[in-house]
Amino acid sequence: MKKQYQRELLSYLSWHRLCLSLLGVGCMFAITVVFSEERVLAEPTEQVWVANTNNLEQRGKALFDARQFPQAADVLRAAVGQYQQRDNRVGEAIALSNLALVYEQLGQWPEANQAIEQSLELLQGQSTPEAGQLLAQVLNTEGQLKLAQGQAQLALKAWQRSEEIFTQIGDTEAVTRSRVNQAQALQSMGQYRRSIKTLRKVTTDLAEQPDSLTEVVALRSLGEALRVAGELPDAREALEKSVEMAGRLDLLKNKAAAQLSLGNVLRAEGENDPMQLQAALRIYEQLATESDESQVQAFLNQFSLLVQMKQFAQAEGLWPQVSASLQQLPLSRSSIFAYLNVVHSLSQLRSTSMDTVAIRAQLFRQALKQAKTLGDGRAESYVLGGLGALYEETGQWAEAERLTQQALKKAINDPEIAFRWQWQLGRLQKVQGNRDKAISAYSGAVQTLKLLRKDLIAVNPEVQFSFRDNVEPIHRQLVDLLLEVEEGQPSSKNLEAARLTIESLQLAELDNFFREACLDANPVVIDEIDPRAAVVYPIILPKRVAVIVSLPGKKLRLYSTEVSSNKVERTVDRLRLSLGQPNSTRYLALSQQVYNWLLRPAEADFIDSKTETLVFVLDGVLRNVPMSALHDGESYLVERYAVSVTPGLQLVEPKPLVLDQVKVLTAGLSQPVQGFSGLPYVESELNQIGTIVSSRNLLNQAFTRSAFQREVSTEPYSVVHLATHGQFSSKLEDTFLLTWEDKVNITQLRDLLRTRELRKDSAIELLVLSACETAVGDSRAALGLAGMAARSGARTTLATLWQVDDQATSILMARFYELLNINDMSKARALQVAQKEMLIKLNRQHPSYWSSYILLGNWK
Repeated sequence: MKKQYQRELLSYLSWHRLCLSLLGVGCMFAITVVFSEERVLAEPTEQVWVANTNNLEQRGKALFDARQFPQAADVLRAAVGQYQQRDNRVGEAIALSNLALVYEQLGQWPEANQAIEQSLELLQGQSTPEAGQLLAQVLNTEGQLKLAQGQAQLALKAWQRSEEIFTQIGDTEAVTRSRVNQAQALQSMGQYRRSIKTLRKVTTDLAEQPDSLTEVVALRSLGEALRVAGELPDAREALEKSVEMAGRLDLLKNKAAAQLSLGNVLRAEGENDPMQLQAALRIYEQLATESDESQVQAFLNQFSLLVQMKQFAQAEGLWPQVSASLQQLPLSRSSIFAYLNVVHSLSQLRSTSMDTVAIRAQLFRQALKQAKTLGDGRAESYVLGGLGALYEETGQWAEAERLTQQALKKAINDPEIAFRWQWQLGRLQKVQGNRDKAISAYSGAVQTLKLLRKDLIAVNPEVQFSFRDNVEPIHRQLVDLLLEVEEGQPSSKNLEAARLTIESLQLAELDNFFREACLDANPVVIDEIDPRAAVVYPIILPKRVAVIVSLPGKKLRLYSTEVSSNKVERTVDRLRLSLGQPNSTRYLALSQQVYNWLLRPAEADFIDSKTETLVFVLDGVLRNVPMSALHDGESYLVERYAVSVTPGLQLVEPKPLVLDQVKVLTAGLSQPVQGFSGLPYVESELNQIGTIVSSRNLLNQAFTRSAFQREVSTEPYSVVHLATHGQFSSKLEDTFLLTWEDKVNITQLRDLLRTRELRKDSAIELLVLSACETAVGDSRAALGLAGMAARSGARTTLATLWQVDDQATSILMARFYELLNINDMSKARALQVAQKEMLIKLNRQHPSYWSSYILLGNWK
């Protein structure tokens, strides 16, 4: 029996070397805005058809390749029976492993799971290298089956075991394939950064070897992960390599899969470039007509893209093929989310001839049946919640609430899904007049999002990227409910809850900006920070501006002004534009209008409390304008108050700056470089700072990344002053500072500033960024500034919202440092005095000269 066992294994292994195991083409149903943001990624898992000399199995493989799955199952069941009669455990294990692959294609998951479990049981306890290799191959098949059923953790475990075995027997190629498969499991678990790290290492190693199927699939998987992570240029490069290599190797299925993924990247890039949308559409159209393997996915993606592009007539004409394509999908988690994605597209389709509500209801029912058959509670939760949303849309509140409660129960231990249904339940309670229950449901959603914020890397990244569609509305709608009163003030409890909610929104937005949870909250009491500071929380709601004010020693108070959010945003945008133009006079009326909305109702309270500093936790578009430039009709705000901005008091760790006891590093560019104009007064600015405080100066050619890093790592600088071109944007990749030879983004700046191990007493107290500006036309550009301030590790950041007159900057900065040397003068107060002197003494009355400077973080 032992010799028979070894002969079977040697026959299998010899055949396997000639026929590389298939790494499955998988499927991709990605759209720009998908139902529940769950993107069904391609699954480059290893489909191991275990070879044997048995004629029945050869027939089974031929039928499998011809996609005649029922007939292949009959043949393989007969092969299993023959092996059992002969007591041939190896042959039986091989046939069962192959049979599991056939059951997968038929959507017969209980049978597939039973077959693979029996195969593994037959191979347990074998100790020969050949047996080990066979066991590892069967484990690969188990991983594929588990992943297709949405059990990514079990899939990862199976592939890790297979990698261990392949490593022990020295099969390096198989080790690489197992790692590629593990990377896909990590993607399904939402751990895209870990997946990218693994795949970058794999593709780098494979680049030194001849082209292979493994490299084709690894590049495709890397491209898909990079797309979801938002690194679109790198994603496109990886996928183009995959397409090209698959073409050279004549791997048509894999080439089509890579082209499909490339189309999805072009589609993502199309958010800023409509030409890319057309390019993506051409790829989908081509695959729909030329590729049998990717035809279904291509039809689905083509349909959703046509809807996105509002080409409704073309989308409606494609519907028969889309509907037929859905029926061709084998039962799997991918097929369920394909249904949900199509449902989402249908909800956006404007059709005069199709009853999209009825069609969506039918698709939901089919998807629910599949989820129950598959035993996939996660998918079932998505379907039930989606069906509840459909009933919400049609005004059937009771049935919508019942389905939403069912969906929430299915997601009780899955916060990534639960927050969606808590939000939906809150909306349903609100529309039915149950305000307290609505607040409870909304509060639950916000708390769930806080849990996700603790480890955003380990969850579906769509939770981050759907910020504008999901995370932000939940917070705002909860605040609106909490502050809703017919007369008088909301309760102290609700006011405090609203304040904490808006601060959570600020933190969540920064996490979304960085695509990771990077900010740790350290709650502090306002009275302990500054007994002469008031904190102002202006909140833009759909029909009003709500302003929560925190005065030392007093209860929170609410001030509201009825005005639409659209009007607020239009006014603030115009104010921002006119403030940056020295010849514009429109700013004054606009500035007074915003002042009336935000501060006029609280004027008396500020005076009564003897407030000296106003600290703003700004909301949305308000971050783009300096509060110091608001005008009450007689004077600017800066003439009466020191002004500071913070994303939330939870981030502030106050510590006064004693300038004569610290070391200052200054760096800047006065000469033109990299297409940017020169800043001739930068040299004077840095020299003047050097006469006031002890400093080390890096100017022009001396200001390189390596020189800057060397200085920061060797000396405990408490103040870093950078006088250089920079841009702040709502996009992480478009936020940077200029050095002599390159651009430094936020992450790189953080790494440079933290090259030494920071202790509490050696943290950077003040980071100054002069000559920077917010990106033109970006309504949320100041988010990049807030991100730069938060990520740098500095307690306080002083920066400009737009590029100011070079000479004016030099004068104001020198005066700011002089004032910091005065005992007990806070940073906010020093900036206020410097701005007032420029405004009054230097006759620079237009706010463009002095108001661009804003202080973020610790104002003390």
